[in-house]
Amino acid sequence: MTNYVIIEYMDKIILNNTFRKTTARVLLYKDKKEYVGVCLDFDIVVRGKTTRKVWSCIKELVEIYLENAVKNKLPVDVLNRPAPKQYWGKYLKFLEYEKAKIESKNKTPGVSRKPSSPSVTVFNQQYQNGRAFAF
Repeated sequence: MTNYVIIEYMDKIILNNTFRKTTARVLLYKDKKEYVGVCLDFDIVVRGKTTRKVWSCIKELVEIYLENAVKNKLPVDVLNRPAPKQYWGKYLKFLEYEKAKIESKNKTPGVSRKPSSPSVTVFNQQYQNGRAFAF
């Protein structure tokens, strides 16, 4: 994927988080010898030795971030601060992979092409009034 495509996509990203309803997309991947977790909506980055530790830390930081924003009545734009384009590029690759997986399942039998798997996981966490309500 070229930078041009990522930049073009970033120009179209619309983050509509509000204090009443917020989505936190978290990207989790391995980078050399450690794991990286990135909250794409708030530009929070965590590194750690295990996926469990990274997921736990990023979840806690997102919740603290939201609680602080609600408690201090910060402007709503603090809920819509996208991570750098390099992380959105990984996210796009993941979405393309998922789309290819679905398309390969819907093709005629015997003519399937398996998509190459990215080493990325994406979590979506919903928040309402600064509190998580679904996993």
